[in-house]
Amino acid sequence: MKRQRLRQFLLQEIELIKESDDPDKELLKTLYAAVEGLENLEFGQVDEIFAAAKVRFRGARPATVKLCQDSNLQPDRFEGQALPPQSRTRAAMRQLTSQ
Repeated sequence: MKRQRLRQFLLQEIELIKESDDPDKELLKTLYAAVEGLENLEFGQVDEIFAAAKVRFRGARPATVKLCQDSNLQPDRFEGQALPPQSRTRAAMRQLTSQ
């Protein structure tokens, strides 16, 4: 269901960009790739746009490790504290998806 909503949103954005006076062709190309990638995920295919990056961090949550290292915070210290900019975006996304 979340992928379908994201796909609908991307298609709406594509239409808005196409209707603009000077459409950004690179952005359109990326958005079309994202839409196609979302469709392919439904069949178990992971396109490059959604493939995990090769990083040196290991474990279940390498992004959290990187975030903590960059901000000199420990994961358990996020609770109730001001979040760094990257995690503010993630927190906002969690709020939107939990509604």
